[in-house]
Amino acid sequence: MIFGGRRSWVVMAAMASTALSAQAAFAQDGGGDIVVTALKRDQSIQDVPVAVSAISGEQLKTAGFQNLQDIASRVPSLQVQDNGIVARFSMRGINLNSISDASESPIQVVFDGTAMGSSSNFSGTLFDIDRIEVLRGPQGTLYGRNATGGLVSISSKRPTDTFEGYASAQYGNFDRRVFEGAVGGALAEGVRFRASVKSDTDHGLQRNLVDGSKWWKSDMYAARVQLGFDLSDRGGLLLRAYGTETDGIGPGYGLFGNRVPGSLATTCSIADTVAGNCVTQRGIAGTNKVTRFISGNRPLAMHRSGWGGSAELNWELNDAIKLFSLTSYDGLKKSRREDADGSTEAGNTIGSGNDYKQFSQELRLQGKGDALNWTAGLFYFWSKAHVTSDFGFFPAPQGDLGYSNVRTKSFAAFADGTYALSPQINLTLGGRFTHEKKRHDGLNLAPIVIPFVTPKVTVPFDFSAKNDVFTWRAVLDYHPSDAVMTYASVSTGFKAPGFQTQYIFSTDPFAAAASKKEEVTTYEIGLKSSWLEKALTFNAAAYYSDYRGLQQVLTVPTPIGVNTPVLTNVKKAELYGLEADLRAVPSEYFDLTAGGAYLHSEIKDPGTAFDGHVVSAAPKYTFSLTGRAHLPLGGEGKATFQASYRWQSRTYFNLTQTKLQGFGSYGLLDLRMIVRPPQLPNLSFEVFTNNALNKKYWVHAFGSGAIGGGTVAIWGQPRMYGLKATINF
Repeated sequence: MIFGGRRSWVVMAAMASTALSAQAAFAQDGGGDIVVTALKRDQSIQDVPVAVSAISGEQLKTAGFQNLQDIASRVPSLQVQDNGIVARFSMRGINLNSISDASESPIQVVFDGTAMGSSSNFSGTLFDIDRIEVLRGPQGTLYGRNATGGLVSISSKRPTDTFEGYASAQYGNFDRRVFEGAVGGALAEGVRFRASVKSDTDHGLQRNLVDGSKWWKSDMYAARVQLGFDLSDRGGLLLRAYGTETDGIGPGYGLFGNRVPGSLATTCSIADTVAGNCVTQRGIAGTNKVTRFISGNRPLAMHRSGWGGSAELNWELNDAIKLFSLTSYDGLKKSRREDADGSTEAGNTIGSGNDYKQFSQELRLQGKGDALNWTAGLFYFWSKAHVTSDFGFFPAPQGDLGYSNVRTKSFAAFADGTYALSPQINLTLGGRFTHEKKRHDGLNLAPIVIPFVTPKVTVPFDFSAKNDVFTWRAVLDYHPSDAVMTYASVSTGFKAPGFQTQYIFSTDPFAAAASKKEEVTTYEIGLKSSWLEKALTFNAAAYYSDYRGLQQVLTVPTPIGVNTPVLTNVKKAELYGLEADLRAVPSEYFDLTAGGAYLHSEIKDPGTAFDGHVVSAAPKYTFSLTGRAHLPLGGEGKATFQASYRWQSRTYFNLTQTKLQGFGSYGLLDLRMIVRPPQLPNLSFEVFTNNALNKKYWVHAFGSGAIGGGTVAIWGQPRMYGLKATINF
């Protein structure tokens, strides 16, 4: 049986019945439905037969969310690991472990309807947001760009006819300064605008003990402008343009040796290694017992600039059918350098760059009748990434590794419809046909031996991949009452072949060849319910995923016998789990949001070293709890006291699953107080601290042969605290 006979299921079900995730929530503090567009039409989240989490813009502000990592900490089964190069998403155990800038994530990120094709092509900063929706499970019908695991959809606030806006200023430790604001309203009859800006700067979270310089710092500036036009009483046009610019120095790696000082032939215990008491095989001492101090020989300069624009047309062809068109163009330039050995020696230093562009066009028709709601459309996507990389290996100088060009063309046709079989039962069927072509060409300047010496071997390569794939879903939902809905679904998704584009290290051109596609079929049952006039909401979902052809970067022999990291496929993984969330508003003075998830994952690839292992970036248990107390101050004044706690069990960062390339269970506590003065309801003041207990934890780790054994790791953020003032007008 898929779901039977497992003690863990019983434990999690009992936990779910009492308290479980900051999933989905309410549009206002006091309760009420939140409207989502998970099925490309406006619906109450309680009526959508999909595992979806949603957070309103107001909730983003009151919770103090600043980036996508904050969102991930409150959504069941979602993980975000930012190693300073490429953000890696994991949902229900589906993820990609590649740091290549041209990699495409199996968790699709969508900004204002535009699918981001590259893991590098989005800024994690959040500002002037209307809502965020997180869809879990394969999105192979209405959404079809590489969404085997799920989708994160971010929608900014749209222009309104009413003049409105806000401005906020935040100051905190490490001299962090965050300024944010927006203003919008009518410019003329039928014309409206909205302009939004944000800056986020600091002086660095780490100090380099070698020269006193500050690391792990950034200067980020972002802006977005929107213009809306009423073309007639049938529809309108919305134009968007945005730009972001980030400069800084990335986080320094902590170095954890694995040999006893004075006896390099003796291996340290795991406890001593993690404590930073050991040295590497070359006698280099562990340098990072705490998050704030590192020892490095080379600043980790980084730069990222992104820009783009879109044109969105909404038109009512008649009372029953609507036309939607979205045309988007986006670009990115990025460079990054890191001292990957975590030591003062000129050991392993690497650099990367990405010049990326993409264009997409979506046309969609939507119809609504007495018994049938349907959507049909066409989608076209084009992108090009020019990726460079270089590498320095002690004691040799830095050297180019060449370049890669990855070109993608994708076309899809899709249809999805929901038919009311009865007043209480609905059937949804959907399908999507995708035709996709990819080409990877470039030049690898491979060394004959390590360390780098001359001469280098020039290795040109040129590979292509083509796929024609049909994905589909079927959902049956049942409403025994207005307050309860259950559903059962089967959905499929695929992710097109990919390429290893950086740090190829091979004299064999096949190291740059395409992987095979990955595919997933997910079976899911779910419950959505609200009680006591919506004062209590409880949602839950259980799923089983047959995950085949996992795309992972693994060191394998190429056809001529050269061992090198390549993007290849793992045969299969079995994934199943349970997610649940609870929202309670017992009175106007208190509300509680809690949630949890259980995930079982197992690699099934006989004959390999990782057969039977769990997948990476996928903790078995996660749990979150947020409580808020509201104290009236007279008039419209109010003080809100908020405490949030999130916990996860052990996580591994790759498939080898050594304890030094993972991190044990840990929890983080955030505290926040928001005060709205009685006579100034449009003004608010906040005091906050994130990671209040200053928990030390890793967000990424890997073995470093460059310094002769040991582990290097990137820390999570230390305790962050500050003050914030906001005025709304």
